Amino acid sequence: MSSDEFILSRDQVLGGLPSRQASMVLFAIESRTAYLRQRSRKAASRMYVEKSAEEDERTFLGALAQGRKATATTIQDLEQYAPDWADLVPFENTAMCAALAHLLKGKNRFACRHVPGIRAALGLERESLQQLYQQYYAEPLESIYATRVARSEQLRWRWTRLASWLEHLSPFWTAFALTITETIGASILAIPVAIARLGVIPGLILLIVLGLTSTLTVAALVEAITRNGNMRYGDAYLGQLVDDYLGRSATVLLTISLFVFILLTLGAFAIGIATTLYDVTGIPAPLWTVVIFLVYGYFLRRKSFPATVASAMAISAVNIAILLLLVALTIPHIRMDYLLYADIPFLNGRAFDSALIELIFGVILAGYFGHTSAANAAKVVLRRDPSGRALMWGNIAAFAVVIIVTCLWVIAVGGAIAPEILAETSGTVIAPLSTVVGPVVLVLGTIFVILGMGMSGIHLSLALANQVREWFSLRRKAVAQPQSHATGQSSTLRRALSGEMAQFLTSVLPMAAVFGIVGWLQLTGQESFTGIIGIMGVVTVPIVGGIIPILVLAASRRNGEYVPGLVFRWLDNPVLLGAIYLFYLAGILLHGIVIWQQWIPRIVALSAGLLVCIVTVMTLRRGSFRRRTILEVRSNQDRGDETAYQCTTSGQLLPVDMTFNFEHNQSSAKASSGAVPKARKLHSLVFHLPPLSTPTLKIWAHKTTREDYSVSLPVLATLQNGELHQEFRLQESNGQVIVSMRNNSSYDVTIDFACGESHVEGMRSGKL
Repeated sequence: MSSDEFILSRDQVLGGLPSRQASMVLFAIESRTAYLRQRSRKAASRMYVEKSAEEDERTFLGALAQGRKATATTIQDLEQYAPDWADLVPFENTAMCAALAHLLKGKNRFACRHVPGIRAALGLERESLQQLYQQYYAEPLESIYATRVARSEQLRWRWTRLASWLEHLSPFWTAFALTITETIGASILAIPVAIARLGVIPGLILLIVLGLTSTLTVAALVEAITRNGNMRYGDAYLGQLVDDYLGRSATVLLTISLFVFILLTLGAFAIGIATTLYDVTGIPAPLWTVVIFLVYGYFLRRKSFPATVASAMAISAVNIAILLLLVALTIPHIRMDYLLYADIPFLNGRAFDSALIELIFGVILAGYFGHTSAANAAKVVLRRDPSGRALMWGNIAAFAVVIIVTCLWVIAVGGAIAPEILAETSGTVIAPLSTVVGPVVLVLGTIFVILGMGMSGIHLSLALANQVREWFSLRRKAVAQPQSHATGQSSTLRRALSGEMAQFLTSVLPMAAVFGIVGWLQLTGQESFTGIIGIMGVVTVPIVGGIIPILVLAASRRNGEYVPGLVFRWLDNPVLLGAIYLFYLAGILLHGIVIWQQWIPRIVALSAGLLVCIVTVMTLRRGSFRRRTILEVRSNQDRGDETAYQCTTSGQLLPVDMTFNFEHNQSSAKASSGAVPKARKLHSLVFHLPPLSTPTLKIWAHKTTREDYSVSLPVLATLQNGELHQEFRLQESNGQVIVSMRNNSSYDVTIDFACGESHVEGMRSGKL
């Protein structure tokens, strides 16, 4: 189901009866606004499950298909997204704009100064419009504005102005802000504890080395995302990217890793929040754990959390400001003996002690884990910068800032608190830091913990519930047949409510188990915020943030659909890729064999390493790294149904000879990409492929909507090579097909738009 089917275009709404046109235009405006707000919430989510995204989209579009609003929109929403719906307004139709203004007056209350975006979109400053409004409604246009607005509403309008500015940042700053929002989080509170036994200076060296390694892997992931067509269109996220490039086995590994990551992170957050609140209030930590569970359960019951890109950026800015303020407050308390302390194994005859480094690798990697945000940011950034340059530089710049901020934090905390005190800390560093700096640390630290861990925890609990519902297939289904009597309706209602409750209880069980274990650890005095972060960073982060990005980069450079505007050629060097892969794999295995001493973590680490090896072999046997040639024909609705073409091979643009067959003539060209001349009169497009060494060919014909969804085109693709003749109706295969090619053989590929009369009419009208 595509969004293009139900989110009305300007031409569609203006095709109705005059008496209904204004209300239809307003409905289209409100629908697009609701869609944009929903998309912003997805981009702000820390993790999004593919099936959950599809279900949300289906629910939203289904509501629009029935002519009703999927979600309510406020006047603040309309103002915030005014630049994005302005193209729906028939600006030249002054009477229509006046009618829209009157409809807004009847539904909302707002002051003139609060709606500059709406005023500009409707052209309310035009004298002709003001005269028409006076004529039609017997009152001046100024009557739509409120003279007084409540203080609470004024605060909402101030937030709307800020949110609108944040939502419309440049592509670079959007990518930068979304990445840094996820990366600088609660894990940074565990890093000084993890490196306490080793020392600040050796810890800084590791922070820089692992930070640069994480930067390389996020750059690899960003390039793979930019090359992938499914990531640009629709509701594809990290899982779909891995499935496209590496296959089902790698997707299962990713899903399991993220599932374990969420479980461990929720456990760590519960300990971190409860411990911090105990230090502030004196109320026992287990009681705070129960409160946290109830809060998360509330949002699980609602199945949503009203966070957007703007709110996520704002919270991140507050957290970073608090962190830097804590650094500034702590610097005067730094002691050189603490700062210069070092206990490095094998140096000056010191023996190796596994306890010395058992937390370092995992905690630091967890502190640099922001890779899932690259997938979320891509959904927003690539719409405005298809080249991927902004997405790449934004992520790299964000990781550079994260490295700097983390190093400053470690210097301040490690230099102000004795190493032996830090090493024995079971919660966050907020409590021991407050004993050195003062009570103000407790206040600032509590705000940081609640905003960072609390908000992220809600997102993660929702992702966990969605994943569980997907696995157990407990999606709510609509009643298939209506009941004819009250008893039947009552029975149906009871069954529906019972099914919904069973679905909720099943989805909340894993989180309940996590919080139950946390409560038991707290009651027995065995809880460790840093310890759980360390385990998470060893068994999940190296897979999701290291190994998988390297593998998808290697695959995307051989069979990706698009060529990014920025490519670091050296990043695909086999020696570099192999070294990074082995580094992360060795880190997992060494913890399972040497570093960890308890048998449960060792088994988990060894199992994770074994799974990585098995999946890598399966990926190689699948042929994920074989080279591919791709022919794409794309009709872009956002550019007036312009039809474009592109040919790539082995991840590079390939100039080919083409023939354009029109209604009464034909033309030819040689290019790797471009726009089809006179597209509405085009009957067929023929690609004359030279001899190639790629074993497979992908043919992709689709239309992209204003909302950046891909819809298959009803075309006939013909593959010709000597006596070989194959035909494919692409609409039956989601607009694409992959076929085998003979090495070093030339092919003619024909994309026939005139395979049916309805298709010819569609091309002529510009609807295809």
